Amino acid sequence: MRALFWKYFTGKTSREEEAKIMDYVEASEQARHEFLAERKLLNAFIFHIYLSENATGKRQPVYVRMLRFAAFFALAFSIGWFVQLLVKADDGGMQTLKVRPGSCVELMLADGSHVWLNANTSFSYPASFRGKQRKVTLSGEGYFEISPSDIPFVVQTEKYDVKALGTTFNINAYPENEAFTTSLLEGSVSIQPHDASGETILLQPDQYVSLIGNQFQKGEINDYNHFLWRNGILYFDEDTFHDIIKTLEKYFHLQIEIRTSTVMNKRYTGKFRQAEGVDHILRTLQKDVDFKYERSEDNQTIIIK
Repeated sequence: MRALFWKYFTGKTSREEEAKIMDYVEASEQARHEFLAERKLLNAFIFHIYLSENATGKRQPVYVRMLRFAAFFALAFSIGWFVQLLVKADDGGMQTLKVRPGSCVELMLADGSHVWLNANTSFSYPASFRGKQRKVTLSGEGYFEISPSDIPFVVQTEKYDVKALGTTFNINAYPENEAFTTSLLEGSVSIQPHDASGETILLQPDQYVSLIGNQFQKGEINDYNHFLWRNGILYFDEDTFHDIIKTLEKYFHLQIEIRTSTVMNKRYTGKFRQAEGVDHILRTLQKDVDFKYERSEDNQTIIIK
């Protein structure tokens, strides 16, 4: 499969081959890690080109830099959800990573914890962890595989802190959508408000908790496909057209206006790669739902009618 993975990364696979890869990756955890390992190898190569030049300040000959830039952009666009992102460091040693709309990114923290960040997400983390807790800040959506330690790992969001020792969990906390959901896959976590004056909620494996209005609603996780976003895949399961549009707005950072009522109660089940873009998703939806759409002059609004 390795040769097929790299063929996929360079944008040369057919639709049949892409379907074969997706089925293989979703078949087992080992297959998923195999796919991610190959992708990380490619990402490391691309980052090396830029980081080495930025660190040394040395400029390569023009023809070398042109080849490297050409290779970078060819690979960056073909790999799908490996995208440009913005990383800044403040005076306190915290680094902030911002993931562009329609993209996902994966990174390893200093303690060995593994983090996936969804589209339109901002994530702040230290170069190294010190003190009585390992603290990071999330605005958006993140999937965490925390390295076990006696030192608690704390994810701070706009409204609540999620605390763990060593566990696997997903947090959806986009402030503009007033969303907050924590889903626990392994281990245990606690959720509490910043001032620690409110209710602290404990989760067990295969449980989630969502903030509905001003109250928490706890439930059982019955479909793990919703976490496929860390593989660059959007998953919908009998979702209403309205909910799908809200998801596209969130992940692609667009405004989508629905000017027809005939589509509102339509439901859809399917999977899309984020890298294929919002236009591909809408064109696919048009095969099952009767609507037309157009973009505004500034290209920031999509109108469905």
